[in-house]
Amino acid sequence: MLFKFFFWISNICFLLIGYIGILPYLGSTFFPDLLAGELPFDIFLPFLGLIGTPTASTVSRGISNFKQRSTKTSGLKSIPNIDIPDPRIDRELTELEVNELKSLPDREIRAIELFESSSPLAKQIMKPSSPDSSGLPLMKLFFGIEAPLLLLCLLRLFWLHELTPASTIVLLTALVCVASYTYRWLRPEQAESGSMAWLQMAGHSLMLLLGSYVGVLSLFFLIPGIYWGGAIFIYSLFFPPLFPLAIAIIALLIMPLGLSIAYIQAWRGFYRKFAIKHGIVRARGVTIAVLGAWAIAFAATQIQPQNQVFALLNQPVSDPGKRQELLKRSGEIREGLLNAYLSRYRYPNISEEDRTIENLYGSLRLPPEFIDRVQNAYNFMLSPFVYKGSVKDSIEAETLYAQFFDRPILRAELPAIQQAINATFDRSQAKAGLLSVNQKKVLLSQQEVTVKEHGDWQMWSCTKSTSIVQAIARKYSMLSLYPKVLSLLGYGSVIRTIARIASHSKFQRGEQRKKSTMPKFKNA
Repeated sequence: MLFKFFFWISNICFLLIGYIGILPYLGSTFFPDLLAGELPFDIFLPFLGLIGTPTASTVSRGISNFKQRSTKTSGLKSIPNIDIPDPRIDRELTELEVNELKSLPDREIRAIELFESSSPLAKQIMKPSSPDSSGLPLMKLFFGIEAPLLLLCLLRLFWLHELTPASTIVLLTALVCVASYTYRWLRPEQAESGSMAWLQMAGHSLMLLLGSYVGVLSLFFLIPGIYWGGAIFIYSLFFPPLFPLAIAIIALLIMPLGLSIAYIQAWRGFYRKFAIKHGIVRARGVTIAVLGAWAIAFAATQIQPQNQVFALLNQPVSDPGKRQELLKRSGEIREGLLNAYLSRYRYPNISEEDRTIENLYGSLRLPPEFIDRVQNAYNFMLSPFVYKGSVKDSIEAETLYAQFFDRPILRAELPAIQQAINATFDRSQAKAGLLSVNQKKVLLSQQEVTVKEHGDWQMWSCTKSTSIVQAIARKYSMLSLYPKVLSLLGYGSVIRTIARIASHSKFQRGEQRKKSTMPKFKNA
């Protein structure tokens, strides 16, 4: 009953945030860009998943509960004169009860048999309860299907940029696990028989891998998650508009650990059944073979070519033979330089600047040595999504590309650069980047200049520049109205705090990049 309450209150909060927050905020830019062909489908799909997953989970569970109640009512009304056994009792009959049953007239025994064969409720009551015969329990629905889909959509939409081979194989593994888990609990008899049992054994082996990986990752956020989750919940008690957000954050913090437990238990249960039917040697063989094949494929996708390419091009080349060898490897050099140049758009983290754990654990006043060890372990576990290089690699790659291919990388690799810049949920940033890369001209409709006199010299600065596109967007876009609506609901202080944190983090990242001078505006 407690988890049932948690399931419904969490999904209600997810629906409120999805339909009041995510849908109007992102939908106002996603749908026009999708119709114009400017939005990648792998960005639009997780956007639909964030809205559709809690909706489908809530609706399906509501329909299931309604059918259960209607079935119970129809079963009770069909034969009112027969006492229905208590469904909570699951035991064998005693000798006294067997003798009493044998002493019943044939007419009453036939009535009981008729009731058992005609009523679906009686079938469910009379046969022993098992995990496979009870449909899809609420906890398995939440942690086995809804939780991984929600986490995948959140990671793909807000954290990952352009997909790399390493991130692609992780996402595909998660989708295979969700599909295998869903099919096993919805079609238990088909999943455990014939060739489908072998496929299910392979899928459950991937569940063991994914559950272990997610479980280890969730341990890094356990201590700060309890601290910040409790603080947000306590603050929401005094500030009611924050309550849905607090419940959603707490549910998202619980999801990875519950997912890990659900998938490891699913593998263990199916492993035992498969071993009984086909032998323990075959069960172990399938598990080891699947994990080994996955490890080989994952290791192949972990190789990033930029470090080897930098080592080749930074060596002095005076021998014509070495030059010919470099020319033969031009495809590998091109791939490595392009990967380094687009590191900001392909990888969510860069190894030397990722201090996520340090920022989370810093407020807990733990020893710095402990925090450094946890940060190093976290970087190792997050290696599929980390760029193994430096922040300055992008500038170096641009210079080396122009020297080796005798062409600017912006001209030679324009389609790849456009695709990488466009792979983000922030459509304004993507369009600004595409305008800069494509060197398009923007007509200025307004420009304000401030002049300050300082003796014999003057200092001027451009304080505000507005293009026609920006003016129309601010006037008619829902994005300008959205913060005002949230401020009326009481979220104004939260938005300002998030904006200050985001601007501070962008300033810190901007200090590490190459700064440009004042932009040059061209007339249309």
